[in-house]
Amino acid sequence: MFWNRGKKAPSPAYPARPPVDPSAPPQPADAEFLLRLYHEIGMRAPELAREAIVGDRMLFGRHTGWVVMLLDVHEAAPTHWDIGWTLKAKKGRPTVVDCVTGFGSDPAALAAQLWISTSGACFLELATGSKRRFAETLHREGCAPGVPGWHTISSNIVYYGEQPDEFEALSDALRDAEILGRADLAGLLDPAGPNGIKVFVNRTPDQLTAEVSVNGTRADDASALLAAHPWPQVTGVATARFSAVAVHPL
Repeated sequence: MFWNRGKKAPSPAYPARPPVDPSAPPQPADAEFLLRLYHEIGMRAPELAREAIVGDRMLFGRHTGWVVMLLDVHEAAPTHWDIGWTLKAKKGRPTVVDCVTGFGSDPAALAAQLWISTSGACFLELATGSKRRFAETLHREGCAPGVPGWHTISSNIVYYGEQPDEFEALSDALRDAEILGRADLAGLLDPAGPNGIKVFVNRTPDQLTAEVSVNGTRADDASALLAAHPWPQVTGVATARFSAVAVHPL
C-alpha cells in the first residue's frame, strides 16, 4: 500500500523572531515594539529580516551592516517612539532619525506602520539597492523636485484623519507645495549624508501645524514656508506626512 505523504510546509519567508545577540543586555521593555518593526520590514523585504539579529534596542543586518534602532530623543510617552536607522554600523556614520506617534486601539501597530510607510520606506529603498521598490527617486521627469543639488529619495505621502475627502485634499495640497524643491535646507544638511527629512502637516478647523525637520531638528524657515502654503479648510482633523532622504550631493 502506498501512503500519500503530506508535502513539507514551506519555510517562512523570514523567522517569526530574529535571533538575539547573546552579548546584548536583557531585552528592554519596548522590545515588543522593536519586534513589530521587524515584522513590518519582513513583510516587505524578507531578505533583510532573514539576516536580522536583535539586541540592545537595535535590529542589526548581520551581513550588510544596517541598523534600525530605538532612541530617546523626546520625552517618553507611551504611544510615541523615536526611531533611527543607518546603512552601516560604524562609529560616526550619520543616523536618520524620525518619530512616530500611534493612536487608536493598537497604537504600537499603527506607529510601526507609519514608520515603515515613511522613514522606513526610505530605509528599505536604500538598504535593498535603490531599485524604486519602496521609495521614489526625485529629480526625475514627472516627479516632484527634490532637495536642490542633492540626490533625493522620498516616501509616498501618508494621510489620515476623520473625513476621507478632507485628508485626501490635504495630501494633494502637500504634494502641490513641493516643499523640498522650494525650501532652503542647504545649511542644515550634513555633506556626508544621508540626511533624513520629515514633512508633517496637521489641520483642524482652527489650527494648522506645518513642520519640516532635518536630521531630527526643526527647520524654522522651511516650516514657515510650508505653513504659508494655501491649505484646504477642514471640519475635523486631517494629517498628511512624508519622509525623504537627501543621500549625497549631485
